Amino acid sequence: EYDITLCPSVRKEPYRARDLVKFHDGGALVLDLEEKAENEKLRDREELAELVRQLYVGTTRARHRSYLVWPDRPTKSKSALAWLLSSTASAEAFLEKKGEPDTGLSVRDTFAGSDAIAVEDLSEAGGEILAQSPAPQIPLAPRIFTGKIDRSWRISSFSSLISGRTEEPETPDYDAAGAEVETAEEAAVAAEGIHAFPGGMRAGTCLHLILEELDFTDLSQLRPLVTRKLADFRFENFDDAVCEMLEKTLRMPLGEDGFRLSEIPRASRLSELEFTFPITALTTSRLRKVFQIDELPLAIDRLQFAPANGFMKGFIDLAFERAGRFYFVDWKSNWLGTDASSYVPQKVGAEMTRNFYNLQLTIYTVALHRYLQQRLRGYDYEKNFGGAFYIFLRGIDSRKPSNGIFFARPPQKFVQHLDQVFHGQA
Repeated sequence: EYDITLCPSVRKEPYRARDLVKFHDGGALVLDLEEKAENEKLRDREELAELVRQLYVGTTRARHRSYLVWPDRPTKSKSALAWLLSSTASAEAFLEKKGEPDTGLSVRDTFAGSDAIAVEDLSEAGGEILAQSPAPQIPLAPRIFTGKIDRSWRISSFSSLISGRTEEPETPDYDAAGAEVETAEEAAVAAEGIHAFPGGMRAGTCLHLILEELDFTDLSQLRPLVTRKLADFRFENFDDAVCEMLEKTLRMPLGEDGFRLSEIPRASRLSELEFTFPITALTTSRLRKVFQIDELPLAIDRLQFAPANGFMKGFIDLAFERAGRFYFVDWKSNWLGTDASSYVPQKVGAEMTRNFYNLQLTIYTVALHRYLQQRLRGYDYEKNFGGAFYIFLRGIDSRKPSNGIFFARPPQKFVQHLDQVFHGQA
């Protein structure tokens, strides 16, 4: 609220570009390029409603007094005040006759006997006009910055660490880091089924969104969801191949006790789990000290990034709980070859090393470890952390259970050591 409000434009008329008809239908903005008559009426009614709203806001915000200025012209007015003082029964009829011609007279007649509202003619401008003093001529020059900017403080991510860039988009990583490049020799070999499905980020995004929306325990919804998403991303003739691949993936036995993702209800999973945790003085030399385990090789010599302070940010594709243990999954749509033999454990392991996915796995492990420490009462890593599955979707083969799946459960001491490295304590 304000003590006094001034409303100098209450005769404001709707303004529009004559070649555009814009209005809202069911909450959605519609642009009618054909300028249909019924849509023009909807637009006009919507514009009048907005002018009435603005007039209401201007007049009700005053604690003590509100001034409204009405230019009294002999033309019709389609303003909010003209509509409010009109004798026309409906907004449609008011707009149909294109406003009111005598709103100024209506204002005087309506409020003539009011104790709260006074109608007066504006007096003509008078008095002396204040002469403006010339501005002093001050020589201008840009200030010279002599401070020091700490370039190490930033929001880091797995993608920024492996690319060497200091900034990366803070969005889910849909296989952008390891985007597949099909060589001429590989392209010459005819691929079939899911191995013929295009590679790259667009394909990865499509598959990730399907898995994010799908209820794993109700595969009856799989085909309609796949059909819709493939159409959204302009992929044709791959419905059968994608459905078969995803059904195999969700029914594939995982872990030592052979559970299946199709057994995990939506209430026990989190898709695209976003995390941000603080990091201090993170360098390649510090990572080199901690990555001394054979099961998670990391080519530190190929990893180059500037020392990082600030925060580590990322998205875990899928985190879920089963029998009191928590796991996470990273979906990989990488194209490694034309058939299932390209996804045997040795080649998947090589892909994990080549694309630094082992580093990604350990970052995500620390993130989930910290999350569970805060959210799970009595959390114990050995008891409650199940491990990480990197699932190369194209390589899943029910006849070869080890194909396309990389599993790791980093030792607790390793996770604690890496956690200390991120804290700048090791």
